[in-house]
Amino acid sequence: MDPRFSVLERFPNPLVFGFDEAYSLVFDDQRHGSKVIESQFKKNKKWGSRDRKVFAQVFYDIVKWQIKIMDCLKKMNLPQDSHSVLRMWLSLNLIGPWPKSLEPNLGEEAFKIWNTKSEDLGTEYSFPENLIQLLKKNLPSEKLEEFLVQSQGQAPVFLRLNTLRTHAKKLQSELQEEGVGSVVRSQETLELMERKNVFLTTSFKKGYFEIQDLNSQRVALVLNPKAGERVIDACAGAGGKSLHLATLMENKGQLIALDIGERKLEELKKRSKRQGLSNIEIRVIESSKTIKRLAGSADALLLDVPCSGLGVLRRKPDIKYKWNLESYNEALQVQEDILQDYSKMLKPGGRMLYATCSVLKEENQDQVQKFISNNPSFSLVSDQLYFPELGRGDGFYVALLKHNDAGKTEVDE
Repeated sequence: MDPRFSVLERFPNPLVFGFDEAYSLVFDDQRHGSKVIESQFKKNKKWGSRDRKVFAQVFYDIVKWQIKIMDCLKKMNLPQDSHSVLRMWLSLNLIGPWPKSLEPNLGEEAFKIWNTKSEDLGTEYSFPENLIQLLKKNLPSEKLEEFLVQSQGQAPVFLRLNTLRTHAKKLQSELQEEGVGSVVRSQETLELMERKNVFLTTSFKKGYFEIQDLNSQRVALVLNPKAGERVIDACAGAGGKSLHLATLMENKGQLIALDIGERKLEELKKRSKRQGLSNIEIRVIESSKTIKRLAGSADALLLDVPCSGLGVLRRKPDIKYKWNLESYNEALQVQEDILQDYSKMLKPGGRMLYATCSVLKEENQDQVQKFISNNPSFSLVSDQLYFPELGRGDGFYVALLKHNDAGKTEVDE
């Protein structure tokens, strides 16, 4: 064997085969990265905790840096049949937080190529060219490269406390007893010092917290629901923000969680039971009548709409390879329709929050301005765009609007 490739002998076959299969599922079959990792863990039950940690971290690194890795391998003139393991090796030695084991020849060559900055932003930061062009169109020029850098970084893990059951110092102490270190970020937020499977902790099983990004938490805080109000979360999904809203409401009043996906709402039902929340009512959107029956009834309305997800690339790096213009344009239309149709559920004088996990102007400010132009009874109270930051939250946009129309909203049956 060429001495440059002696590194290939170091990797256990199950890990190599697991990477090969997972890589194909993401890039050939368009499967979601997190689901692929879960399936590999179930399939390889003999893997220990270290194997799982290495697999998950290295796999995410490979997905995150796919374009740059392939460019590096091409410049090294490496044989195609060695790419699967060498992708792993590059991740371990050049990307991830692992002890380095650079070998002569192969290591020096790879290190030099990897650290020679490419003039092409797509290659340097592993972004498809169509996405680079979209970002250039939507972001200020001075923000573009910083966004690419941060999107390739490591996402922190934040725990949002169930403040009806615990408080920050108490939860921090209980988690420490179970080997989970954390830092208090606010009265209702802890940040993990290192990644751990916190779902196995007693505190999680008691409903003391949920995993939720720092900027994602701002959504409910800006809407600021009050105890006794009727609040509607119209795109609830599995309900992370619904749970936060219900907690801020002190488990009083009514929180109606709507979604077109019944399975996701079933997950919300389980989560709300674990957290001891009884003010959440779940309704599947079966037709437009579901929305019409709620016309003019909400004191506060959350529209966390489907979007490109480009603000959460640190957590879901495979998104960028699946992006296409057709799906993106469809999402823009869905956002516009949801704003127009679902806003009718708000009472005159009520407040509505439009939110995305995107940094794109077309999905955020443009949509809000278009809605206000078409609906003069609504006004913008405030809006904020958050970019992903090192040690802080993901990319999010939140816009708070008020329904100023003093008239009544007709209920159209």
